[in-house]
Amino acid sequence: MGEGRITQYEDLARRMIELIASGAYKRGERLPSIRDLAADFRVSVNTVRDAYSLLERGRYVEAVPQRGYFVSNRETVAPIQAQDPSSMNPGSFSICSIYSALQKGGAVDEDASGLAIATLSRRLWPTERLQKHAVDAVRLRPVDAFDYQMSPGYGLLREQIAIHGLTSGTRLLPENIVVTSGCQEALYLALSAVVSPGDTVAIESPVYFNLLDMLARLGVRVLEIPCSPEEGMSLEALSFALDQYAVSAVLTIANFNNPTGSCMPEAKKAALVGLLSARGIPLIEDDVYGDLHFGADGSDRPITCKSFDRDGTVLYCSSFSKTLSPGLRIGWIEPGRWRAGVEKLKTLMNLGASSLAQVTVALYLQEGGFPRHLRKLRSTLAESVASMRASVLDHFPGGTTVTDPPGGLVLWVTLPEGASSMELYRRALARKIMIAPGRVFSLRDRFESCFRLNAGVWEPGTDAKIRELGLLARDLPVGTRQGFPESEVVS
Repeated sequence: MGEGRITQYEDLARRMIELIASGAYKRGERLPSIRDLAADFRVSVNTVRDAYSLLERGRYVEAVPQRGYFVSNRETVAPIQAQDPSSMNPGSFSICSIYSALQKGGAVDEDASGLAIATLSRRLWPTERLQKHAVDAVRLRPVDAFDYQMSPGYGLLREQIAIHGLTSGTRLLPENIVVTSGCQEALYLALSAVVSPGDTVAIESPVYFNLLDMLARLGVRVLEIPCSPEEGMSLEALSFALDQYAVSAVLTIANFNNPTGSCMPEAKKAALVGLLSARGIPLIEDDVYGDLHFGADGSDRPITCKSFDRDGTVLYCSSFSKTLSPGLRIGWIEPGRWRAGVEKLKTLMNLGASSLAQVTVALYLQEGGFPRHLRKLRSTLAESVASMRASVLDHFPGGTTVTDPPGGLVLWVTLPEGASSMELYRRALARKIMIAPGRVFSLRDRFESCFRLNAGVWEPGTDAKIRELGLLARDLPVGTRQGFPESEVVS
C-alpha cells in the first residue's frame, strides 16, 4: 500500500488485515461477499473489489471461483500478540486482567490458574439444572426472558431473594431489592449512592483488590482498618479512626472475608451497626460468601450485619456468583434508605440486568433445589479448603502459616520471615501457576510475605501445583516481611 493519502479501498484492506491478524477471521474462513461487505462498510462494490484484489495480491486472501473469498491458509501476517502475562505487574494491572491473559495464552489448566481467582470449580456449578431452567425461561416465559426487566428487576426473582434472606436472619422485602449485574455492580452502586469524590471510606485491610480499584475510580480516600484473620475488622481501631477522620462510609465483608476468611461474631456485627447508626454513617455489607459456611445444616449460616439494621443504615450486597455460576452475573442490593437513589443509578447505568439470566435464576430458586445444592456445595468446599490447607502446610517451608476459615473459598497464607510473595508470584507465573500476592490487597506495599489461594478449585492435579509452589517458596531469597497495617488514610 502506497504512502501519502490512503484511498477508501486501501483503508478497507488494512482493516481486514487487522481482523485477520487478530484472529477474528480464521485461516480458511469464508469472508463476506462483495455486496455484503459493501453494505457493511457503506462503500461501493468497486471499492470492495479493489480491496479484495489488494488483499489477494498480498496473499492475505484467496479467491475461489463460484464460492467467494477465503482467508489464506498461509502464514501471511503475524498475529497481533496479546500482552505477555508475565510482564504484567499485579500492582498496576488487575489480577483478573492477568488471569484472563494467562487463560488466553493456553497451556494452563483450571487448577493452576484458578488458584488466583476466588471462584468455584466448574464441576461445582449446578449446570444441568440451570440449563433446564434456561430452556424453561425461553420456552415458557419468552416475553419475560427477552423483554426489558428494568430496575429494580424481575419480580419473581426479587421475591425468591427475599425468601432466601430468611436463612441469614435478614429481613428483605421484594420491593426494596434492586437486581444487579453481580455483586461488584451492587457495591459500585452502593458506594456511588453514599460518597462523592474526596470523601473518605473506611475498609478492612487486607481487602479484596477490586474494591481498591473501584474506590480509586470513584475518587475517594481510603482509610485502612486492621482486620484479624479470626474476627475481621477491629472495631477499636475503627472507633478511634472515626474520631480522627470525617468518614462518609464503611465497607465490610463480615462473613468469610476476602482474603483472610474471617467471620465477624454476631455481637461484633451488632456493635458495628450500632456504632455507625449512632453517627449516621452508612455501612456497605458485601455478603457474597455468606452462604458458604462449613456447618452441618442451614442453621449454621452466619447472620448478617443487615439483620441488625433498624434505620436503613446498611446497604446489603450479594450475588449468586459464588454459589451458582459466575457467568450468570446476577446479584442484588438492598440499599436501605438509599433505595431510590440506587434504583435510579442502576437505570442510568444499563436499565437492568440480563432478563434471560434473571428469569432462569428465578425459576431455579422457585423450584426449591437451591438449599439442597448449598448443602452439597458446603460439604465439598469444606473438604477442599481442608485439603488445600493441609497441602500447603505439608509442602511449604517451615514457618509458613495458613488461615483456617469456617467458610468461604479462600486461604490467606503467610510465608516465613523475610520471604516475598511477589517473588513467588513471578516464579510461579513462569510455570503457568498463578497466585494473588499480598501486595494487591492494600494500597501500600503491605503484606509482602502473604498471598491468597482459592480453594474453590481442588482438582486431581491441584495438590501437585501446591507442591510445586512449595518448592518455589523454599528457594525464595530473604527479604523484608510486613505484617498487618495501622490505620491510615491513603489518597
